[in-house]
Amino acid sequence: MIIKNLRQLIKLISNNYFIKSESKEIFEEYEIIIHEILKKKKCKFKLSDSDTLKEDNLYITIDPAIYKKYNNKFKIFLFVFTTIKDNSNLLLLYEYSKNFNKKSTLKYNEKLFEKFIYKYQSNNKVSGINYFLSFLSLFLYRTNKKKFAFKIEKFVTKNGRLLGKAYQNRFLNVNPTENFTKKFAKNLKILSNQRSKRIYQSTLNAKPNKIWRNRYFQFYLNNQYFDYIGSLKDKVIINLGVGSGFEIPLFLSTKPSIILNIDPSGDKLLEPYVKYFIDFMQDKTEIIYDLDYLYDDKLVYVKGLNSKCIDFKTILNRYNFKSIDYIKSDIEGFETNLVNELDEVIHKYRPILAISIYHLDVKNIDINIQYVDLMDNLVKKCKNYNFYVNHYSYHRSETILYCIPKK
Repeated sequence: MIIKNLRQLIKLISNNYFIKSESKEIFEEYEIIIHEILKKKKCKFKLSDSDTLKEDNLYITIDPAIYKKYNNKFKIFLFVFTTIKDNSNLLLLYEYSKNFNKKSTLKYNEKLFEKFIYKYQSNNKVSGINYFLSFLSLFLYRTNKKKFAFKIEKFVTKNGRLLGKAYQNRFLNVNPTENFTKKFAKNLKILSNQRSKRIYQSTLNAKPNKIWRNRYFQFYLNNQYFDYIGSLKDKVIINLGVGSGFEIPLFLSTKPSIILNIDPSGDKLLEPYVKYFIDFMQDKTEIIYDLDYLYDDKLVYVKGLNSKCIDFKTILNRYNFKSIDYIKSDIEGFETNLVNELDEVIHKYRPILAISIYHLDVKNIDINIQYVDLMDNLVKKCKNYNFYVNHYSYHRSETILYCIPKK
């Protein structure tokens, strides 16, 4: 059995056993992190070695080699997580938990979350009057109002620096066009549950401390790209944009038939945990690395000598899959090009889509136009689908639109 998030882990670990990995180079740091979080959540559990297992006990491990060896003999769960800090619910929660003393119960605290962001990822300096205001934790910005055109907010800057990696959407597009406003209102009505509506609304308009709160509770839930998707067993996955490959272990844990990775970096940037996971959990899954890149190379991290610029239609013709069941896309803003090519794929295969909608278009008067345009376009193409949104950061980035075909 697979554990996909911390909420499931916390529920299952109580009064059960955690198996220590012998691959200390890969897993020792993560085991320490998990144990620290579980202790701060007041979870009681026992440690076990893999050579002392008993049939009546329930065990949890993070080492796929142990899981693979013993899961047919004992009650073992494998906790699958991500190891790139900016995207890892586990590692980010651990960084936040450092602000709590040993006797404190880990929970949401606005002041401590602000402290965590400032210490962990606040390297961008602010200038002008906002530099001086930042030492009072204040931020001045222009609104779209005729009267009182300027407004002061908290939770944006601190001690000369921007709080976090990037601004919130709230401060990027304070004077949206009528086109943006209409599409946003239309999209909001179409979203298929209240949680998506709340997140779509707040990610665009809410104050930073509201985004922080949402991110804290997301730490315990599914990682990015894995909400709403159901089982991918024996399915074909197209993974557009790979880099560190943090999503690959979670893909593999669902036992798909094929994972096609489109990224000129291939497997060069994969995290050690990802490579280890592939070694032990690939089984019958065919993993393909296509080194070409989609649409443009201006934001490509690593480009192979023979990498070529292609479009999505080229991918379809090259592999000629009988089915396409899930498409995940984070291709640095070229989702606009991708979505324009999806008509035939959606009509023929009806895949699940997990599309990044947070990238900026600096040439557009509405700099975050993709936040509304991509969904508006996909709603027109995806007939008899449900639409959901989730947000996976404490700033403006990592907003994912899920398009899920109705059964």
